[in-house]
Amino acid sequence: MRIEEMYFIEAEAAAHLNSVEGRDLLMGFMKKYRDPQYTTALEGKNLVEEIVFQKRVELWGEGQSFFDVKRLNLSVTRGYEGTNFGETKRFNTQGRPAWMNFCIVQTEKNNNAGIKGYENPDPAMFIRYGRINNSKEGRATGSPFFIVISREIIRIVGRTL
Repeated sequence: MRIEEMYFIEAEAAAHLNSVEGRDLLMGFMKKYRDPQYTTALEGKNLVEEIVFQKRVELWGEGQSFFDVKRLNLSVTRGYEGTNFGETKRFNTQGRPAWMNFCIVQTEKNNNAGIKGYENPDPAMFIRYGRINNSKEGRATGSPFFIVISREIIRIVGRTL
């Protein structure tokens, strides 16, 4: 864990309880360590989104946004002009993507009574077949795709439909 991540966690937690305190923590960090001219007047949900955005910029490529997306039920936007995501990974969601739910394998359910009733929603009901949406207009373009789901693995597979 980097110290920068701790600053952003503290600012986000404070912003959920008190926008002024969260904004002060964010601006204090940004002005001291990143940009002396940084300022924001955001409050509430918009302030939390700004903190998460600045955290994503700071921790780019470290995989930390996964936890923010799950915790805050954020949408994923990977299909846009200039993206560096591979062609089979360019997709956009409305809200948290179902593929972020890790399902407990049947063997574990059979052997561990302590996990009964604690399953994540099965993402299979959310999977759609079609073309990857990587246009600004929201229309499907690019390579066709489908997603194969089993109880033990989730794979994205490129294939012509």
